[in-house]
Amino acid sequence: MQSETTKQKFLALLKETVFTKEMIMYAIIGVGTVIADFGTSAVFKYLFAHSQYCAAISQTAAWIAAAIFSFLGNKVLVFKSKSWLPKVVLRELSQSLGVRLISGLANIFFMWIFVDKSITGAFADNYTARFWLFKIVIGVFVVIFDYVCNKFIIFSKKKIR
Repeated sequence: MQSETTKQKFLALLKETVFTKEMIMYAIIGVGTVIADFGTSAVFKYLFAHSQYCAAISQTAAWIAAAIFSFLGNKVLVFKSKSWLPKVVLRELSQSLGVRLISGLANIFFMWIFVDKSITGAFADNYTARFWLFKIVIGVFVVIFDYVCNKFIIFSKKKIR
Protein backbone atom coordinates (compact mmCIF):
# COMPACT_ATOMS: atom_id res chain seq x y z
CA MET A 1 0.00 0.00 0.00
CA GLN A 2 2.81 2.39 0.88
CA SER A 3 4.63 1.82 -2.42
CA GLU A 4 1.43 2.59 -4.39
CA THR A 5 1.12 5.95 -2.61
CA THR A 6 4.78 6.68 -3.24
CA LYS A 7 4.35 5.74 -6.89
CA GLN A 8 1.31 8.03 -7.21
CA LYS A 9 3.21 10.91 -5.58
CA PHE A 10 6.15 10.35 -7.91
CA LEU A 11 3.88 10.31 -10.98
CA ALA A 12 2.12 13.47 -9.79
CA LEU A 13 5.49 15.17 -9.29
CA LEU A 14 6.54 14.17 -12.81
CA LYS A 15 3.30 15.53 -14.24
CA GLU A 16 3.74 18.85 -12.41
CA THR A 17 7.41 19.34 -13.28
CA VAL A 18 8.38 17.36 -16.37
CA PHE A 19 5.22 16.88 -18.41
CA THR A 20 4.14 20.50 -18.44
CA LYS A 21 3.21 22.29 -21.66
CA GLU A 22 6.37 24.40 -21.31
CA MET A 23 8.62 21.36 -21.02
CA ILE A 24 6.93 19.63 -23.93
CA MET A 25 7.33 22.74 -26.11
CA TYR A 26 10.95 23.06 -24.94
CA ALA A 27 11.51 19.47 -26.01
CA ILE A 28 9.95 20.13 -29.44
CA ILE A 29 12.06 23.27 -29.95
CA GLY A 30 15.02 21.30 -28.63
CA VAL A 31 14.49 18.62 -31.27
CA GLY A 32 14.32 21.34 -33.94
CA THR A 33 17.47 22.91 -32.55
CA VAL A 34 19.23 19.55 -32.58
CA ILE A 35 18.16 19.00 -36.20
CA ALA A 36 19.50 22.44 -37.14
CA ASP A 37 22.69 21.73 -35.18
CA PHE A 38 23.32 18.19 -36.44
CA GLY A 39 22.31 19.01 -40.01
CA THR A 40 24.67 21.96 -40.13
CA SER A 41 27.40 19.87 -38.48
CA ALA A 42 27.00 17.12 -41.06
CA VAL A 43 27.24 19.56 -43.97
CA PHE A 44 30.31 21.32 -42.59
CA LYS A 45 31.93 18.04 -41.50
CA TYR A 46 31.59 16.90 -45.13
CA LEU A 47 32.87 20.22 -46.53
CA PHE A 48 35.89 20.35 -44.20
CA ALA A 49 36.55 16.60 -43.83
CA HIS A 50 40.24 16.98 -44.59
CA SER A 51 40.86 19.92 -42.27
CA GLN A 52 42.60 19.41 -38.94
CA TYR A 53 39.99 21.83 -37.55
CA CYS A 54 36.98 19.93 -38.91
CA ALA A 55 35.18 19.55 -35.56
CA ALA A 56 35.78 23.17 -34.57
CA ILE A 57 34.56 24.53 -37.92
CA SER A 58 31.48 22.33 -38.03
CA GLN A 59 30.63 23.15 -34.42
CA THR A 60 30.91 26.89 -35.06
CA ALA A 61 28.53 26.75 -38.02
CA ALA A 62 26.18 24.46 -36.11
CA TRP A 63 26.19 26.82 -33.14
CA ILE A 64 25.06 29.75 -35.29
CA ALA A 65 22.19 27.80 -36.84
CA ALA A 66 21.09 26.36 -33.50
CA ALA A 67 21.31 29.70 -31.67
CA ILE A 68 19.03 31.44 -34.15
CA PHE A 69 16.48 28.62 -34.22
CA SER A 70 16.52 28.21 -30.44
CA PHE A 71 16.09 31.92 -29.66
CA LEU A 72 13.08 32.34 -31.92
CA GLY A 73 11.45 29.08 -30.80
CA ASN A 74 12.00 29.74 -27.10
CA LYS A 75 10.81 33.34 -27.34
CA VAL A 76 7.62 32.62 -29.23
CA LEU A 77 6.58 29.07 -28.39
CA VAL A 78 8.17 28.00 -25.11
CA PHE A 79 8.39 30.97 -22.80
CA LYS A 80 5.83 33.05 -24.71
CA SER A 81 7.62 36.37 -24.50
CA LYS A 82 5.09 38.53 -26.30
CA SER A 83 6.92 41.82 -26.39
CA TRP A 84 8.63 42.80 -29.62
CA LEU A 85 9.71 46.18 -28.27
CA PRO A 86 13.29 46.74 -29.43
CA LYS A 87 14.68 47.06 -25.88
CA VAL A 88 13.01 43.80 -24.83
CA VAL A 89 14.05 41.87 -27.92
CA LEU A 90 17.60 43.22 -27.73
CA ARG A 91 17.87 42.26 -24.05
CA GLU A 92 16.50 38.78 -24.67
CA LEU A 93 18.57 38.28 -27.79
CA SER A 94 21.80 39.50 -26.21
CA GLN A 95 21.27 37.32 -23.14
CA SER A 96 20.29 34.33 -25.27
CA LEU A 97 23.32 34.75 -27.49
CA GLY A 98 25.52 35.25 -24.41
CA VAL A 99 24.30 31.98 -22.90
CA ARG A 100 24.62 30.25 -26.26
CA LEU A 101 28.11 31.72 -26.68
CA ILE A 102 29.21 30.32 -23.33
CA SER A 103 27.72 26.90 -24.04
CA GLY A 104 28.87 27.04 -27.67
CA LEU A 105 32.47 27.83 -26.75
CA ALA A 106 32.41 25.05 -24.18
CA ASN A 107 30.97 22.74 -26.84
CA ILE A 108 33.65 23.68 -29.38
CA PHE A 109 36.43 23.39 -26.79
CA PHE A 110 35.33 19.95 -25.58
CA MET A 111 34.82 18.69 -29.14
CA TRP A 112 38.34 19.85 -29.97
CA ILE A 113 39.76 18.15 -26.87
CA PHE A 114 37.82 14.89 -27.08
CA VAL A 115 37.61 14.53 -30.87
CA ASP A 116 40.33 16.47 -32.71
CA LYS A 117 43.00 15.99 -30.02
CA SER A 118 41.49 12.70 -28.82
CA ILE A 119 42.94 12.83 -25.32
CA THR A 120 40.44 10.18 -24.24
CA GLY A 121 41.64 7.40 -26.47
CA ALA A 122 37.98 6.44 -26.92
CA PHE A 123 37.33 5.08 -30.40
CA ALA A 124 40.91 5.99 -31.29
CA ASP A 125 40.63 4.40 -34.73
CA ASN A 126 37.21 5.81 -35.57
CA TYR A 127 37.03 9.59 -35.91
CA THR A 128 33.37 9.58 -36.98
CA ALA A 129 32.26 7.51 -34.00
CA ARG A 130 34.21 9.77 -31.63
CA PHE A 131 32.73 12.87 -33.30
CA TRP A 132 29.08 11.80 -32.90
CA LEU A 133 29.50 10.18 -29.47
CA PHE A 134 31.00 13.30 -27.92
CA LYS A 135 28.62 15.58 -29.80
CA ILE A 136 25.72 13.78 -28.11
CA VAL A 137 27.30 13.66 -24.64
CA ILE A 138 28.31 17.32 -24.68
CA GLY A 139 24.93 18.25 -26.18
CA VAL A 140 23.08 16.87 -23.14
CA PHE A 141 24.98 19.21 -20.83
CA VAL A 142 24.41 22.16 -23.17
CA VAL A 143 20.63 21.56 -23.25
CA ILE A 144 20.38 21.51 -19.46
CA PHE A 145 22.51 24.65 -19.09
CA ASP A 146 20.53 26.50 -21.78
CA TYR A 147 17.14 25.58 -20.29
CA VAL A 148 18.07 26.78 -16.83
CA CYS A 149 19.37 30.09 -18.20
CA ASN A 150 16.35 30.57 -20.49
CA LYS A 151 13.84 29.78 -17.77
CA PHE A 152 15.32 31.73 -14.89
CA ILE A 153 17.25 34.57 -16.56
CA ILE A 154 16.35 35.37 -20.16
CA PHE A 155 12.60 34.77 -20.31
CA SER A 156 11.74 35.06 -16.63
CA LYS A 157 8.46 36.85 -15.95
CA LYS A 158 10.09 39.74 -14.11
CA LYS A 159 9.11 43.29 -15.08
CA ILE A 160 11.38 45.12 -17.49
CA ARG A 161 11.90 48.81 -16.89
